[in-house]
Amino acid sequence: MFVVSKTMDLSRQTSFLSQFGKLSEQDFSKRIVIIGCGGCGSPLGELLARGGFINITLIDFDVIEQSNIQRQLFLPKHIGSFKAEKLKKRMLTINPEMIVTVIVDQLQNKNISEYLKNCEFIFDATDNFSTRFMIDSYAKEHNIPWMYLGAIKSEVICSLMNGKHSQFETLISKDAKDENCSVGVLASTTFIGASMSYTEFLK
Repeated sequence: MFVVSKTMDLSRQTSFLSQFGKLSEQDFSKRIVIIGCGGCGSPLGELLARGGFINITLIDFDVIEQSNIQRQLFLPKHIGSFKAEKLKKRMLTINPEMIVTVIVDQLQNKNISEYLKNCEFIFDATDNFSTRFMIDSYAKEHNIPWMYLGAIKSEVICSLMNGKHSQFETLISKDAKDENCSVGVLASTTFIGASMSYTEFLK
């Protein structure tokens, strides 16, 4: 039995998951990237921290606004701060042994190769399809599995894309219109989206 962390006791998690297979020490050390640290991305970051995953990169250029407090893992005192930086602080509070890298920038074609270099799994928690198609293209080229997740109103979508075998372009039309949270979203929706994605990731 390996010890992932001196801080985290994962026995309740591993005793359940052992019914389905074993996670190795290498699995917990996978280089994971979360793109978007808002409604779904922030609770997802916490779930990964509590789950014992220790090597996470957070990419987000946005700052915390008052309207975010309703459904994201931030407090009123954090308004005006960068989401990725505050999420990193929360994750390290849970497990100070983690390696959490913050990139305060927008993912674009000109920097995607640099920011996603050497990553082994990508969580897309953004809110626009142009970024998602860009992620899918990069993931196919480099055969990286990634998770598409989103939450709007009371609706959640979560789907695993298997690297070079991704079917994202068959699921989502390139003419799909972006929807943002101005149309409304429940806090329960974003947390459910993060929970579903975390569970599918473990599977």
